[in-house]
Amino acid sequence: MKTFKLLCGFIFCIILIAMNSCQDKQTKDELAKFKQAETLKANNIELAKKFYKHLDAVQLDSMRLLCAPDIKIYYESGDPVSFSDIEPLVRMFYTSFPDYKHEFDEIFATDDKVVFRISYSGTFTNPFMEINPNGAKFRYKGIQVFQFANNKVTNFWAVEDELGMMTQLGMELKPADKKK
Repeated sequence: MKTFKLLCGFIFCIILIAMNSCQDKQTKDELAKFKQAETLKANNIELAKKFYKHLDAVQLDSMRLLCAPDIKIYYESGDPVSFSDIEPLVRMFYTSFPDYKHEFDEIFATDDKVVFRISYSGTFTNPFMEINPNGAKFRYKGIQVFQFANNKVTNFWAVEDELGMMTQLGMELKPADKKK
C-alpha cells in the first residue's frame, strides 16, 4: 500500500509539472503576442510622429516615403483623395502660415491605427485663399486617424475645426440672403 501511495504521489507530481509546463508555454505565447502588439503600436506611433515632423518641415518627399503608394486621405466632406491631391493644399497652408505646426494633445493606438487629438497653430502672414494677411495668430483643434500596414500609412482621416480657424483669421459667418 505504501508503494502505491508513493507511485500515486509521483504520478501526481509529474501531472502537476506537465500542467505547469503547458501553462508556462501558454503564458509565454500570450506574453509574446502582447509584446508584439505593443511593439507594433509603438512603431506606428513613431511613424505617425515622423509624418507630422516632415509635414511641419514641408518635406513632402520624406512624408511620401512614409505612405503607401495608394494611400487614401479622407476629410469631413468628400471622397478620398491621394497624396498628390493634397500637396497643393499643404504648400498653400505653409506659405500662408510659415509657422504652422501640429501639437499632440493626446495619442491612442490600437492594432493598426493611431489616433491623435491635435492642436494646430500659426500666424497669418501671407495671402490665403485670396484673403489678405492680417498677422492674426490662430489655434484650433482636430482629430486625425492613421491606419498602417507594412510600416506605411494606408489610410488617413481628419476632422478639423476649420470654421474656428477661419473666424480667428478674421472671416465672418453670415446667413445667406433668402430672396425669392
